[in-house]
Amino acid sequence: METKRIEKIITNKENTLEFLNEVLVKSNLIYQNEMKVMLMPSFLSVLKKIETIFENNLSLTGHTFVKTNDINMMKNYLLTNNEYSKLCCFKQNYENINKDLFVLEGVSILETEYLAKGEILELIDLIEKVARDELSLPLYSGKDVISNNDTVESYSIYSFINGDGVVKVCEINYYGQCKNNGYLVTFSLNANLLLAMIYAFSNNDGLMLPSKIVSKNIVILPKNKAKIGVMDLCKDIQEELQGFNVFLDDSLVNLGYKNIKYDLEGVAIKVLVQTVENENKIFLIDKLNKEKKEVTKENLVKEVTKLLKSYDKSLYKNVCVENAVNSKIVLSKQEFNPLGINMLPWCGNLSCLSIADDEVCFIPFHQVLALRKCAFCEQNNHIYINLAKISKKM
Repeated sequence: METKRIEKIITNKENTLEFLNEVLVKSNLIYQNEMKVMLMPSFLSVLKKIETIFENNLSLTGHTFVKTNDINMMKNYLLTNNEYSKLCCFKQNYENINKDLFVLEGVSILETEYLAKGEILELIDLIEKVARDELSLPLYSGKDVISNNDTVESYSIYSFINGDGVVKVCEINYYGQCKNNGYLVTFSLNANLLLAMIYAFSNNDGLMLPSKIVSKNIVILPKNKAKIGVMDLCKDIQEELQGFNVFLDDSLVNLGYKNIKYDLEGVAIKVLVQTVENENKIFLIDKLNKEKKEVTKENLVKEVTKLLKSYDKSLYKNVCVENAVNSKIVLSKQEFNPLGINMLPWCGNLSCLSIADDEVCFIPFHQVLALRKCAFCEQNNHIYINLAKISKKM
């Protein structure tokens, strides 16, 4: 293996797409040259894990996955055969790193309006829960105030790109009653979810991704492996941690190179095995806090489990803190912060809304009660709405 120096990521995050590409290249997730972009096996593994997570969770709520990737075909099949069902499929497009990298689509036809509205809330709750618990990413959802089709109720789920507005990760549409007397709901979840995650969790030290989706979240690094018992201990550790995504790197490349390489690739924990005063010892180094902690073989699994849980929670907490800095209640459109998510009091009258083409406006499901004047017409407010700028960089 070539032992050239690995440069850390230094690109300014102001150019989101360039930053994402550099992170993905240096993290060994994609190969890119002037002619093409190719996804590496580690990136395909991440995509597959995300797909599996959503497939498992949707299956628990009665959704059936089908092989076709044509949502219109699924919809027409259900309508033609007068079937009440929930169908889903995945579509992949690995040629470009954009929101179409993968798309999860679904169509549901329910017997009653009550069941259809419940399906909408269940989908939103499921996607937000998966993003929070499995992907460590906070999301923002609500009913779209302005829709392109007056006969369709649209609900959107957004991810916040710190300092650059929001990107839509999912759209849910309710079409009302169909010809077969069923009620139609469709949804489409796109790869902005993953791209927003990579952007939020990456910095000059490389990539950080939740432990449940990375191809390797633990690497074992022997130091002075020629020392008696070092490699035997490393293999014992690998056996102990077989329930995790663990990898033993016993290559001849120097340890400094390996440290930077695995930082860039987003490995959460490095297990360092070295000889100290003629005794082989085990040290855990977590990527987030850079702390080096000595552990014993007996409490290794317990300490690794605790570290991984702490790692994922810290990722989520850090993003929430960043989002909160740029999110606030504003009392007038003049106070609008284009870098964040704004909550404004609104009277409920569509005619008074003043929304630019590059802005989105949605009614959050969790309302707070406050006696304020409408931010647009200064009449008594009816509800709060969220207003944000659409990110143009993803």
